Amino acid sequence: MPRTNRWVTVVCTAMAVLLTSASCTVGGSERPPVPLLLDESEQESFDTDVEVEVPVPDLQVPQSSRLQWADCTEVIRARMGGTGPTDTTYDCAQLVAPLEAPGLPGMGSTPVNLMRVGDGPTPLVVVNDVAGEPGTLFAARLAETLSPELLSTFSIIGMDRRGTGSSFDTSCVPPDDRTTALSYSPRAATPEELAGLQNATETAAKECTLILDELTRAFDGIRSAGDLEQLRAELDLDRLHAIGRGEGSQVLANYAQRFPETVGRLILDGAPDPNLDAIGLAEERARSAEAVLDAFLTECANRPDCPLGTDPSAALRELLDRLAEQPLITDGPPLTEGLAINAILLGLGDRASWPGLADRIAQAGDGSGDGLLELVAPLLGSVNGDQARFEAMLINGCNDTRDRIPPTRVAELVTEWSGRHAHFGGIMAQQLMLCSSWPIPAEEPEIADTDALPPIPVIATALDPVTPGLGTANAAEALSSSVLVDWQGAGHGALGASTCATEIAEDYLVDGALPDETVVCPP
Repeated sequence: MPRTNRWVTVVCTAMAVLLTSASCTVGGSERPPVPLLLDESEQESFDTDVEVEVPVPDLQVPQSSRLQWADCTEVIRARMGGTGPTDTTYDCAQLVAPLEAPGLPGMGSTPVNLMRVGDGPTPLVVVNDVAGEPGTLFAARLAETLSPELLSTFSIIGMDRRGTGSSFDTSCVPPDDRTTALSYSPRAATPEELAGLQNATETAAKECTLILDELTRAFDGIRSAGDLEQLRAELDLDRLHAIGRGEGSQVLANYAQRFPETVGRLILDGAPDPNLDAIGLAEERARSAEAVLDAFLTECANRPDCPLGTDPSAALRELLDRLAEQPLITDGPPLTEGLAINAILLGLGDRASWPGLADRIAQAGDGSGDGLLELVAPLLGSVNGDQARFEAMLINGCNDTRDRIPPTRVAELVTEWSGRHAHFGGIMAQQLMLCSSWPIPAEEPEIADTDALPPIPVIATALDPVTPGLGTANAAEALSSSVLVDWQGAGHGALGASTCATEIAEDYLVDGALPDETVVCPP
């Protein structure tokens, strides 16, 4: 692709989600065939008469960063499970950010841990979902998939968002209640059957409010965006260049709205649908997760060595039915049907690990549940020194929405969605109860949208179980300066998985070159 054009025409009114069926000229990774995000009958036209040329921000070499970096190669390699490249070195530093809640300044500070990899002179910050790998670890893995040219242009900086990894410790939920919330039977569909889950979520909210007090309100996407602005200043940058994945993309969108003057080259790799409430987002995730599961099972069935046999769907259903009757004894909590479904959901997000996921399911079918339990272990408790991810998912997730769904309504949704989304409808509906007893966040100051942003590539993955592709397309439409990259693949996030999407992102980051209309990347 050309690496020369540093100016891109940006449409200031809403763009079409799919303007054409243009294809990327480079090949994609091997993926199962999946449908386009929108077919021709669903494509819409938008007014594109008003246009303005917004320059792609120049890259800058900082001169006086105030961060103190130190070698942490062995620590990062250990956290990566010994899978990292042996010739790569990692440095770590710590940002100290003000830990204020809305309307309550002067509440102290929080450490925000950072990891740096790559030799490039310009920092490129990576932000991940709070329920996923901590940003430092995710960035280290992402760097392995990026080109030498990008790593010689940028130094990749992963950020453990507040309350994740080894940053501020928000451990406040009793371990038994974590286990209950993640292990609950997805077949529980009446208020009486859901009473145990309701008790666990009420206890979690009570304990976190008691332990963290007013600080429970200091963990959300708005404050993470503020941490990014402080990081930009500490790095001595005029503009922040960053990659956000999944819900981390929403943090970058918040940043762009709050600090438009310091927005640099941003990449949003999967983003939540801004048009849906909590119920709509949960059902959209259930629908997308079912589609990803179908693709996973179909791919396994087409393999001559599929460990789930010639009918993987039947093998999975038999396993889940048996777990509903009798959980498997493991080295940790018993593997219930609910815990197995949560583990499978996490495994579906990593397309490269699908063969291993099939092995884990087959092992559970043979009576050993430890393989599936390993996938969900980071949510249940501390792993490799990183705090349990459940609290970050709970606290940030509930603080980022004002929706509070009553338990009686949750029970109705479990029944409705279980009929429409056989595997994931029940647990997605039950997850809405996590915030039912959580304090409603204080109103935030109005954030004005701007049409003066640089172009922002937004990458959608057609079959994404965490941030569904259609929702990401809607997020792109809501950003006046966006260009949609529509990858027809499967998994959570396209960077490093799709050759096409990754090259488009790298062309933009390195040289400021970006297509002026939607690109559809092959599976």
